[in-house]
Amino acid sequence: MHSEYVDTRNGLYPAPLGRNAKASVVTKIRQKFKFLGKFMAKALMDSRMIDMQFSIVFYKWLLGQEETLNLEDLIHVDINLYEQFKKLQSIINIRNKLMTQHDISNQQLTNKLNNKKNFKSKDDSQIENLSYINMIDENDDRLLFDGCKISDLSLVFTLPGYSNIDLKKGGKDCLVTIENLDQYINLIVYWTLVEGVRRQFESFRDGFNSIFPIQHLKCFYPDELHQVFCGSGSTELWDLKVLVESTRCDHGYNLNSRAVKWLFDIMINFDVDEQRAFLQFVTGSPRLPVGGQFIKTICFMMFWVHAYRDFVCF
Repeated sequence: MHSEYVDTRNGLYPAPLGRNAKASVVTKIRQKFKFLGKFMAKALMDSRMIDMQFSIVFYKWLLGQEETLNLEDLIHVDINLYEQFKKLQSIINIRNKLMTQHDISNQQLTNKLNNKKNFKSKDDSQIENLSYINMIDENDDRLLFDGCKISDLSLVFTLPGYSNIDLKKGGKDCLVTIENLDQYINLIVYWTLVEGVRRQFESFRDGFNSIFPIQHLKCFYPDELHQVFCGSGSTELWDLKVLVESTRCDHGYNLNSRAVKWLFDIMINFDVDEQRAFLQFVTGSPRLPVGGQFIKTICFMMFWVHAYRDFVCF
């Protein structure tokens, strides 16, 4: 798949769908994912390598492991979002540590922060409350994100990049603060990895299973499935030994034939792009099969043909 049109640095992954998405839109998308499932199953049965890179999360869904997905899996979908959320998670950890040290519940923290500026007198109970607030101060440098309070980031409970998808009821009007930050992160992870893509992946699995039983893939790890479907993707340059061991000559040719040696001399000087182009021309796929073996058999054949006829034999 041409890099000019598709960015696959993190692997292909479905765009999320909101719960209120139009039925006609959902139907079309589900049909496409069902077709993709059939396509990949058929490619697997025919031992055809697919020149597409899918996210590791994609393969976890294929194996039925969606319930195990968590924040760490976000790195395989959106690395920038993952890095930002790791910073936010560290703030949550500090907040929780302070709460534990001073025996403050999450509800107490919410109440104290909300009422921080509402003291009119300083009796004993209010002094006690004020001491709690000073212990968990949202202006504490340890609770700031790049120098800003969480409430000043203007984050609301909608999916980043998809303002039409509420993470919860009334999410557009719910501001993210230090006390509900953990809920915000959990909902982002859940919607990005599970709920927002559930219908797409369920359709994909239905299509795949209609051609090839998914249970036969349970023996593989998700990263191994990438090699099963897409090949090794090796970037190592070919050497003469590999070419000799992977080639069988026929129709009067042998490994000492001048034409064969010329071909080997050309191939060992291929760069990665030229390797992919050669494999695409010879096998129909630009990637090597599982294990990275070059080509099991190449038959060199010579024909006397008219100029307008071409033959490719492999």
